[in-house]
Amino acid sequence: MTAPGVPGPGPVVRSNPLVLVAILLFASVLLTGSLTWNLWPGEARLTAPLLCPDDRPDALVVARHERVVSATATDLTMVCVGPRGQVTDVGFLLPTLVLWVAHAVAMGAVLLLGIGALVLRSRVARRRRRDRLGPPATAPPPPA
Repeated sequence: MTAPGVPGPGPVVRSNPLVLVAILLFASVLLTGSLTWNLWPGEARLTAPLLCPDDRPDALVVARHERVVSATATDLTMVCVGPRGQVTDVGFLLPTLVLWVAHAVAMGAVLLLGIGALVLRSRVARRRRRDRLGPPATAPPPPA
C-alpha cells in the first residue's frame, strides 16, 4: 500500500521472452531483405571472408536482369574471383543467411542495451522515490 496522495507504482507489464525473440527475428528478416535486395546489394560482399575460398578472395555481386512479359526480374548472385580470373559462384542465399544472423545479433544487442537502460532508469527512479519518502512508518504496538 502507498500513503494517501502518493502515486503507487504503475502497472507491471510482463512479456514472454519468446514473443520478443519472434519480433526480433521478424524485424531482422525485414531489415535484411530491404538492405540486401533493395538498398545495398553489395553488402553481401562483407561475407566474403567467411564464404570465399582462400585462393579467390575478391567478392563481386552480379546482378542479372531479365525482361519478362510485363516486368523485369533481377537475379543477384555473389561470385568469388581469384587473381587469374578463376570464379566460384557462391549464390545469394548463403550470404543472405549470414547477413540475417549478423543483423539479428546486432538488433538483439541494441534491444538488450535498451532494456538494460530502462531497467537501470527505473531502479534509480525507485531509489530516489524511496529516499524522498523516508523510512516506512511503523504501526503502534497493539494495546495489551
